Amino acid sequence: DRDRDRDKGTGTEGQGQSDLGTSPGGEERLLQMFFIEEKPEGSWDRFRAYADAVNASGKAKVLFAAPFYRTVVGTDTYTDQLW
Repeated sequence: DRDRDRDKGTGTEGQGQSDLGTSPGGEERLLQMFFIEEKPEGSWDRFRAYADAVNASGKAKVLFAAPFYRTVVGTDTYTDQLW
């Protein structure tokens, strides 16, 4: 059972997912994450071109595309910039 396996060891057995205010979508929904090592300002044109190409293919629709910095595991690097 996927729900049981997902909740294993978290102390949330049987509680299910939290309500995030939007539907999780169907099984066809896909998340791709792109991590960058440069400043985001230099990446926007590539992300726009990517979204345009995917949308033009008719195979999918990009609803959100943005670059992300990699986290530095074990630190709070970049968290001060979230708010």
